[in-house]
Amino acid sequence: MLVVAATLSIMACESKAEKQADVLKSMGEDYIERMNNAQSLEEAKAINKEFEDRAEFEVNKLTEEEREEYERNVSWEEKQEFDELHEQIEQARDNARERFK
Repeated sequence: MLVVAATLSIMACESKAEKQADVLKSMGEDYIERMNNAQSLEEAKAINKEFEDRAEFEVNKLTEEEREEYERNVSWEEKQEFDELHEQIEQARDNARERFK
């Protein structure tokens, strides 16, 4: 989940980075829905791995400078929105683990 935390905090400046932020937000929303609908532990693990790998791939499209610029310029509201999405992602993952114990 470390990648997810980094991913959600990286979204950038209405350029390449802001576009990546939108992609990552959409990925997070899709992840939550897919995890909530997973039918087995194996499916949940596959969804999680795919999300982690894709998130890392998307984040790596940005340079360190683009990430830092975004973090300096992001609004408080947008940061709160991504923090909430991160919490929802973790909750969906935890709920799937509990369902398939």
